[in-house]
Amino acid sequence: MTVGPYANGFGHFAGSRSFAFRVVRRDLIVELYRDGLASAVPTDEDVVARAHTPITDIDLDDERSLVATVRDLVSHAAPVVESADRGFLGRISSVIG
Repeated sequence: MTVGPYANGFGHFAGSRSFAFRVVRRDLIVELYRDGLASAVPTDEDVVARAHTPITDIDLDDERSLVATVRDLVSHAAPVVESADRGFLGRISSVIG
């Protein structure tokens, strides 16, 4: 884990599930990855859930504050809609609308 204005890190939860977090602009973003990754470096297709929060209320220099925020985000992450699903949903909505 790296603390500070460019905080980032990774870890595991619920056994073998992995996640990573990073600060992007003014948000702390957490991505959860699917089980059974084929490589050590996940791709966008491996992301199954995502959460974010503004960094305004987080002390990015305090490791405990950062860990607590990441833990909360992991537990509240929302499922990611796959890009193929998005394309399909977009076509359906254009036909319906």
